[in-house]
Amino acid sequence: MRKELANQLRGLLKVFGHVIGAAGRQSFDARVRALAAGDTALSTAAEALLAARANLADQIARLDKLLLTQTRKEPA
Repeated sequence: MRKELANQLRGLLKVFGHVIGAAGRQSFDARVRALAAGDTALSTAAEALLAARANLADQIARLDKLLLTQTRKEPA
């Protein structure tokens, strides 16, 4: 799902003539914001998708932690 949101952001920016290119997890958000800057509608849409992506990452981290805690309690 994270990859899908990233691809949606890439597609959105591409429509406006912007290409994100290769970007790591940390630089991806900054690159999207830099490319969307100056266009209010594009920036608003990009921020919404970035927020959804960040929320999803937080939920995944929470679930990973929960699973790790549960597996550590199991003897096998």
